[in-house]
Amino acid sequence: MHGPWDRRFRTGPNRQWIRTTGSDVVSDFWAALALLLVIEGALYALAPLSMKRMMRYVLDAEDSQLRSIGLIAALAGLGLLWLVRG
Repeated sequence: MHGPWDRRFRTGPNRQWIRTTGSDVVSDFWAALALLLVIEGALYALAPLSMKRMMRYVLDAEDSQLRSIGLIAALAGLGLLWLVRG
């Protein structure tokens, strides 16, 4: 079964479609999740007081504020992913 995720366009002088397998997608997902945990863990390890202050801010924030921040972060991440992966 083929889907939109089973092909990638290679950039550079030899531009062409290359086949990727479902395991590539799963591997990329797990790599992204691992990187997220590394970054979050580093934030808690290096700046625990700042993370506590951020949690207090989040708990006191309005739902609409959190939605806006979440939407902006998701769009920024999607844009960055598009730039990196094309």
